[in-house]
Amino acid sequence: MPGAAGFIEAGKLKGLATTGTERSRFMPSLPTLVEKNYDVISEKNYVVFAPPGIPENVAGAISKAFEKMSQDKRIEKDLAAQTVIPMFLPHAEIAKKLAKIEARYQRVAKVAGLTKK
Repeated sequence: MPGAAGFIEAGKLKGLATTGTERSRFMPSLPTLVEKNYDVISEKNYVVFAPPGIPENVAGAISKAFEKMSQDKRIEKDLAAQTVIPMFLPHAEIAKKLAKIEARYQRVAKVAGLTKK
């Protein structure tokens, strides 16, 4: 959406739908593709990973820093200019989200004939 938002707002492009799981707060009048009966979801997620065996106290400190950053109004404003919404998910929740994304792409690959038989 970042590249298209300005063109849509200027009336140079017509937005048809968004690809997220819910409507964008930046363009709430645009339905999602799922609302239009297309089984298509595509979201951009930025995730911070650490090597296996990282001490729990270090992982916790990094996690808390990112959580605090995701709630910083200055960062939220800067990201909003790029139509990005900061969101923090604890390790267990992001693991579940990534598993769902992986399962979705595995289904796509299978339908497209991209998996080994």
